[in-house]
Amino acid sequence: MQCMEVFGGYDAVETGIAMQGLDAWVYGRPWKGDRAGGDVHYLSSCATGRIARMLIADVSGHGLEAADAAHQLRGLMRRYVNHFDQRRVAGAINRSFVRSSATGTFATAILATFWTPTDEIDLTLAGHPAPLLYRADEARWRIWPDAETASGLPFGIDEDVAYARRRLRLGPRDMLLLCTDGLLEAGANRREMLGVEGVLSILERLNPERPEALLGAMVEGVRMRFGALPDDDLTLLLLRPNAAKPKITLARGVSTGWRIAREVVRSALGRGGPAPLPEVTVRNVAGAFVASPNSTRKSDTGTTGA
Repeated sequence: MQCMEVFGGYDAVETGIAMQGLDAWVYGRPWKGDRAGGDVHYLSSCATGRIARMLIADVSGHGLEAADAAHQLRGLMRRYVNHFDQRRVAGAINRSFVRSSATGTFATAILATFWTPTDEIDLTLAGHPAPLLYRADEARWRIWPDAETASGLPFGIDEDVAYARRRLRLGPRDMLLLCTDGLLEAGANRREMLGVEGVLSILERLNPERPEALLGAMVEGVRMRFGALPDDDLTLLLLRPNAAKPKITLARGVSTGWRIAREVVRSALGRGGPAPLPEVTVRNVAGAFVASPNSTRKSDTGTTGA
């Protein structure tokens, strides 16, 4: 994945994506096998490769209504691709939904920002199911313990919501699984929802050393258990750190400035969507020269607050 790129949408997908510092695998299946559905997924990388951002959202409605929301989210991911503080990004997404939706469209979502120099990831939940965490040193999956304190209302409900975030440091072989509620509610039409415990029971039988095959195996495990795939949109996103860290050099700084200027000009000419202006703060600028401008001490649970 290239710097300043935004990847994703609301159509069917099953692929792997390599970014600086982070590998990702995404599986998306619209409801009833349609070409496009109400789940949206986006991944982006900033101009320096230090900031990777991920979003999965479950938008109310299907078809054109969901398509409009997907395009809106893509524009916002591009606009804030170079911003470090995801609380600002979450607030902007929420306000955009509130102000532009005459039909009352809202979305539950997980927003994640990965800081490549330190393998720290900030997580914000907007009325969305909690992610699942795999710790390699424990060789087991569990629900992310800080979900409650990182949760807020779905996007589009209240313009004045102040979204929280919680930080998590991932080890070299740790993984984080984000999903929409289509996975947890599998089997609901048979009055036997899979739920978090059901998802964990399937994950525990899968090989964590083959992350590229894990999402497909997860979906197949659901199909075998219920005899059919979930009767809903379904999106899964798996994240694992890699060793490809960006190097800060003078040449890279010059090329970064050029890329940003080029994209700003394209936006001014009506091409490419909103201008991806950088976040001009000491924390963001200093991050180009130090390991992490707000790195935090790892707690016993592997999470830290922000």
